[in-house]
Amino acid sequence: MNMIFLKNTKNEIFALPNNIDDEKLDIIMNEIELIQIPEVNAISLSNNIDQSEHAWVKSELDNVQVELMYHWTDDERASSTEEEWKQYARDLRNYTTTDENGNPQIREGETRPLRPTE
Repeated sequence: MNMIFLKNTKNEIFALPNNIDDEKLDIIMNEIELIQIPEVNAISLSNNIDQSEHAWVKSELDNVQVELMYHWTDDERASSTEEEWKQYARDLRNYTTTDENGNPQIREGETRPLRPTE
């Protein structure tokens, strides 16, 4: 099935069947501020977002390691709780993955985890 690719102001990608009624398409595009983009741009944009988010996860996991070390060594710089940092690490690992070719992907249904606050 051929698709129409759209993106919103947050660069989130949407795909709709290309046989959608023009009037319905206009309503959808106007209600959630979408613009139509070529398929090649949709694929490229999606890949860039996945790669960027995966790099962010890896960086955050490095930060978690430092925070956990603070707790394990009873350092006064420890923030939040040890359990909150462990849960954050699990949430980060659940947020992105890699496919069989090593390409980063955001797992379906996952949202960007929030860092524990003090």
